Amino acid sequence: MNNRIIEGFIVFEGIDGSGTTTQMNRLAERLKRLNIPVRCDSEPTGSVAGRRLRTLLKTGNAEDPLFNTTMSSLFSLDRALHVYGENGIISTATGGVKLLCDRYFWSTAAYQGVNGDVDEILELNNAFPLPEYLFFLDVDPNEAVKRIDRRNAAKEIYETAAFLEKVRTLYRAALKRYEDSGMKIFTADTSQPADETEAFIASCLDFLPKCR
Repeated sequence: MNNRIIEGFIVFEGIDGSGTTTQMNRLAERLKRLNIPVRCDSEPTGSVAGRRLRTLLKTGNAEDPLFNTTMSSLFSLDRALHVYGENGIISTATGGVKLLCDRYFWSTAAYQGVNGDVDEILELNNAFPLPEYLFFLDVDPNEAVKRIDRRNAAKEIYETAAFLEKVRTLYRAALKRYEDSGMKIFTADTSQPADETEAFIASCLDFLPKCR
């Protein structure tokens, strides 16, 4: 595995309801208070492929193998635009801005891998650069679904406890393959209060002052 690591690129991964968006935004606010330039992104992005993905996440059939193949390909297209496009991940992070991202290709492997082939999905994404830091936010799927229900928003096709349990297992397996990649990988238990998770994440970042 010879993927390039992008310094200043920080990814948050986890099942729906694990708090990836919350913790990304909390870290962004912390960095702003320290006058550290920061930008928050998410996948799917706002590209044409990303907008199509967001529609399919609400209307597609997660059990259809062809659907999962289509989703994997669309995610890779959207990701290529996100990484290499104008004002993309590489140009932003290498320009000195901390680029925080809610999900990256491990999300594709974990979700589409439930009814697909994880090896094929990771191979499809093998050329993409890696983040400097990767945070896997871990929570019990039943708790995650309770949090999702409290949003009072339309559910996406993957947001059931049974499906998310499979996704959680695949996340762990996929991340294990990258233990020797050079990334700094951390697992945060997000069943604890959000303030504690935020403090843990901050303590893992070498460029931040240590104030545990």
